[in-house]
Amino acid sequence: MASSLKFSCMSAAVVFLLVTSFFVDMVQSVNCYKCDTDSSVCFNFCTGDYCVKTQYMEAGKSVVSKYCGSGSDSMGCVGSQILGFGGYICNCNSFLCNDSKRSSVSAMLAVLVLILALVINMVL
Repeated sequence: MASSLKFSCMSAAVVFLLVTSFFVDMVQSVNCYKCDTDSSVCFNFCTGDYCVKTQYMEAGKSVVSKYCGSGSDSMGCVGSQILGFGGYICNCNSFLCNDSKRSSVSAMLAVLVLILALVINMVL
């Protein structure tokens, strides 16, 4: 029984640290996706003043970059020439805003499922 209680306390601590570390900087900064990929799924994150997403076509293939920006810049999307190719750059300043809604929902769902699994494990 003591072993089970110790495991439950440890699980609660892990959940608390996971949630706290993920949201701790939201007062002054924003969490963003960070990757260079032609895929719509991105599992790396960064924290910055705002999020950036660039997209352009190269040799008929969409090239996407997602990262954090620092300093001050206007929010929204603008058309741009990136490496000589037409594309766009978007800046935004809300939680994981530099990806499609579908991927943001999927990432949040994954985090919620992990937290729920840990909570159920604590109860059992």
